[in-house]
Amino acid sequence: MRRRRELAAGTADADRLTLASAAFLTPPGVPAAVSPPGRPLGGTAPTAASVADDLEQLTEAGLTACTLWLPVAAEHVVQAMEWIAAEVVPRLT
Repeated sequence: MRRRRELAAGTADADRLTLASAAFLTPPGVPAAVSPPGRPLGGTAPTAASVADDLEQLTEAGLTACTLWLPVAAEHVVQAMEWIAAEVVPRLT
């Protein structure tokens, strides 16, 4: 029990703790192959700003890694990744 309290307090081996999650994202202009469950990253009509804002909020909550799941057909993956790289990544701090 003491160990858990130390990690929660940011001491001991807290630097080894990684909080990760996965989030669904369908970039604008890219057709979804399947409907994502729950609320997608950036909302139902994501913009670069809304995606970056959601990622910022997750970071503030302690998330250190986020895997983006793109529910798009294979032929649209490159387009989706290019949008993320060009529009979202520059907004991240």
